[in-house]
Amino acid sequence: LKGVELEQNIQPWWKSVSQSLWSSVMPLVTFIPWALLALLLLLIPIYGTIVASLIWGISSLKFLSYEFMDTPASFKGWKWTERKEQLDQNRLFYLGFSGMAIFLLLIPGLNLLVLPAAVVGLFSQIDEEVFETSGTSA
Repeated sequence: LKGVELEQNIQPWWKSVSQSLWSSVMPLVTFIPWALLALLLLLIPIYGTIVASLIWGISSLKFLSYEFMDTPASFKGWKWTERKEQLDQNRLFYLGFSGMAIFLLLIPGLNLLVLPAAVVGLFSQIDEEVFETSGTSA
């Protein structure tokens, strides 16, 4: 992306597939309790619907953050714990990034370009963070 050759994660195919499946299931496992809580809160009139909407919106942003991070993190060979740590350290960045992506996905026509652009943008951001921490400039 920036003209610098990056080392790709090379491991046996079965290990890569199992790690990928695990990393795809874990965001769902963390999303389900919040979704159930939001559904239960819908039973409470007025205030329950407001709180349920907020919980649903924030958990959806967090889930989308996991999905956007999946491609760059898989490329780097990050396990679930490394991905979660990265998201927790930069929580506001990822929530803002996902929030803007969700907003742009609502625009017809533009929504076809948003997902690929978001993945490339996040890949670039993660590469910059890696270069800054390793002392190499891109």
